[in-house]
Amino acid sequence: MKIVYLGSDVAMPVLEKLFKSKHEILAVVCNVDKVNARGNKIIPSKTKEFALEKNLKILQYKKIRVEGYEDIKALEPDLIISAAFGQIISQEIIDISKVATLNVHPSLLPKYRGPSPIVSAIASGDETTGVSIMKMALEVDAGPVYLQKEVKIEENEKAGELTERLFKLGADMLIETIDSLEKGTAVFEEQKSENATFCKMVKEENAVLDFNLSCEELNNKVRAYNPTPVCYFVYKNEKYKVFESEFALSESEKYNQICEFLGKSTFSCGEIVFAKAKPFGLVIKALNGFFMPKVIQAPNGKVLDIKSFLNGKSFEIGEII
Repeated sequence: MKIVYLGSDVAMPVLEKLFKSKHEILAVVCNVDKVNARGNKIIPSKTKEFALEKNLKILQYKKIRVEGYEDIKALEPDLIISAAFGQIISQEIIDISKVATLNVHPSLLPKYRGPSPIVSAIASGDETTGVSIMKMALEVDAGPVYLQKEVKIEENEKAGELTERLFKLGADMLIETIDSLEKGTAVFEEQKSENATFCKMVKEENAVLDFNLSCEELNNKVRAYNPTPVCYFVYKNEKYKVFESEFALSESEKYNQICEFLGKSTFSCGEIVFAKAKPFGLVIKALNGFFMPKVIQAPNGKVLDIKSFLNGKSFEIGEII
């Protein structure tokens, strides 16, 4: 099959698998290059770097639905394949492919249609998620599905780790789907739209930690927003990023140890109750227990484990954040 591939860096396993397969990649479509903060250096994506290394044709658009139709049509692809591309694709472009336009979507559709299915699954505390290979439709992630596989979300697994696992699985599933299309045996099943759930684009302001939430919700949020945009709390008007965390629920052995050590058991949500490297690190009261950052970063500082961080930085006990 002759393929035009649309993808971003998080879906690199899909592009790599396609390149190693018997199929021909006519072009790799990726987003435009970024410019660094000083504006003096262009930063190509890993997707573009891979395509350059393999001598693949590269197409880049700010808005593919506006700029990309003629270029892609001229290539006459059998398949158009999208994996975490991140742009709206017009019906005109969807219809270019001779056989099918496919999407590798990291959720068990119709659950979590939209741009943040992995973040949403972890933040919601789901125990499982998965990958769906679907025909693309104009309505976001609403097309018929050929293949789905379920995956267990590991305890304390972060979004970056789960993303890599899902797109590696999705790459294998995609090849299986293409093989079935070639044989003429692929059967696509319409989604039950009445069961659909939706997720939104993740923004930095969504990553703030609200200590009126439960410890489980806070910990899931930290996992879900790693590696980006990274959860944070505000202390004395400065943002402190939290990359990893743990917690002690009320009445647990750890919770009681902390209360006994402090000589009190009544605290307000968001209150800093302990902030020394030993024996507990940074301890913040949440709705149903103590929330404890394990890896943290001060503004313009290094990412440090909490013990190293507290050896050089202090927090005011009793402060509400």
